[in-house]
Amino acid sequence: MKTINKILKYSLIFLLGIVSYQCAFLESLKPPQIIIQIIEKFIRDSKGEFTYEQITAIKFNFYYETDGAIIAVCKYPTLVSPAVIELDFNVWEIQSDIERKATIYHELGHCLLHEGHRDSYFKDHCPTSLMNTYSTTEGCLKKYWKYYVKELFIYSGVR
Repeated sequence: MKTINKILKYSLIFLLGIVSYQCAFLESLKPPQIIIQIIEKFIRDSKGEFTYEQITAIKFNFYYETDGAIIAVCKYPTLVSPAVIELDFNVWEIQSDIERKATIYHELGHCLLHEGHRDSYFKDHCPTSLMNTYSTTEGCLKKYWKYYVKELFIYSGVR
């Protein structure tokens, strides 16, 4: 019995250490106002398919990536935790408003619409979808924004 108690004690200490380590590098917040505004636009663009409560049930975290290779990620919900969208704070800080909106829409495409990546391109080398693996230029986003939003919701079967 003493051995089991020791194992449980050290397991708990280990798990608390992991949680503390993650908390030191992952800043969990109520979504900042800019994300709330993007969520409200997403709801309008989905023509009411999603509610504010559904989307804000997803947690938004900022982390600090060292190389900027991954600018955001959707971690799907589990039995013990909600979906989480993690955003690289260093990239977020330098993105334009439309790039931020595209990043949030892309990750909501994963978390809410369960969409994978779609990697095809127009003749002008702009992606044909917000669900492209790679982020796109501000010019492409401005040029194709209405198309991207329509494609996101139609492809996923929301509209």
